[in-house]
Order: sequence, then C-alpha cells, then structure tokens
Amino acid sequence: TLKLFPGGAPRLQQIIDADAHWSEKELAMLRKEIKKMRQHFPQINWAILSLPLAEDVSLPLFSFWFFNVSPLDESETIEQRQWTILLTLDRANQRVSVTAGYIVEPFVADDEWERSLNAMKPKWRAGNEIGAIREFFAETKKQLIHSHARVQEMLTSSEGGEA
Repeated sequence: TLKLFPGGAPRLQQIIDADAHWSEKELAMLRKEIKKMRQHFPQINWAILSLPLAEDVSLPLFSFWFFNVSPLDESETIEQRQWTILLTLDRANQRVSVTAGYIVEPFVADDEWERSLNAMKPKWRAGNEIGAIREFFAETKKQLIHSHARVQEMLTSSEGGEA
C-alpha cells in the first residue's frame, strides 16, 4: 500500500470530513453516535473518514493504508489504535469500507462486517449519510454483542472442559 499511496496521512481523528461536507449539526450527531458506541464498548475507539476518492482507487486498500500510516495522536497509544474501528466513506463513488485494528479484528468476521456495511445501503442510496452511519453502528453493535456472547461461550466451555 505504501507504493500505491505515496506520502503521508493526517492524524486519525474521531471524525475526518476531508471536504467539509457535513454541517456542524451533522458532525454533532456523529459524535453523539460515537459516544453511544463508546458507552457500550468503552475499549473500542471509533473513527469516521469521509472523503472523495478517484474511482480507480481500491477503497479497502486505501482505508487499510490510512489506518496504518496515520500518525498516532499525542494522547493515543499503539494499543488504542489496535482497538480502533475505522469507517471510511468515499462520497464521490458511493462506497464504504471498514478497517478494524488488530485486537478487534479477530472478534468480527468479514461476513459480519459485510452485514454492517449492507445495513447502510438503503439510507446511503437515498442520500442520508448520517442515517446510513447510524445503521452501520446499530448493526455493528449487534455483531459485537454476538461476538462477546460467542467468546463468553468459548471461555465457559473451555473452563468446564478443564474441570
């Protein structure tokens, strides 16, 4: 990806609206949604990157590159970055992608992320980006709760197997 996207990236922030598309009210709504997700999953950091890309740019590769080359904020640790989930929106081509940090990655399978992204489609296509992001968060919340239950079940069964 370093060859595909030469140069650096800005610091990863909670919300990056690269072309200043969203109003202050919309940004406040997004911050509120992120805050709700943090209340449910305090260990997970959430980031939204919205920008227009060229049609020939692979959004998943770009999102992966951005996630990994974006410098850490002064208050951010490497472990916190590994607990980050980045939702990238390519407004120019109506595409979305999700990149999960290395600690979060094993807990949600690709098909589960696909469900979260698919949940966005109706509102995204209708031009309601904020509503689409809310749908992403709602479905992702379900996926993370399911993942937590799955891990708890595995832990319980492994503890029972050792007794």
